[in-house]
Amino acid sequence: MPFGAGRNLSEQRVGPFCFEINWVGDILETREGDIKIKTVPELSSFKSGSAIWEIRPRGERTWVLHESRLKPDFFIPPVIGDTIMKNKMKNDTRATFKRIECQAMAMFERDMETGTELLNKLSKEERDCIHPES
Repeated sequence: MPFGAGRNLSEQRVGPFCFEINWVGDILETREGDIKIKTVPELSSFKSGSAIWEIRPRGERTWVLHESRLKPDFFIPPVIGDTIMKNKMKNDTRATFKRIECQAMAMFERDMETGTELLNKLSKEERDCIHPES
């Protein structure tokens, strides 16, 4: 089942260097829980790229495999190097996973509560899923 196109614009900072990175990709759900993504080079900051997501229920938990490859179409200064850039993008991906997990937990908790319990919870401080480490 096709999802369509995805788009992400991000600003990557490594020391004094700043990169604006644009990514556009075609997203396809090949079967339930399996998503394949192919970068559209003409609209992206990458010469090529692909990703797979496998999402499987494991009892009360969810198992997620995410694997991606991107070939940049922009200059990476030698002082930064591929390794530092890869680590930066990997950390950003992990932060995204933490935000997704936080939002999923908030939705689960909301769905498990009823009546006055829910009203009391809503009046308390909300979960911070933008900065889940806070």
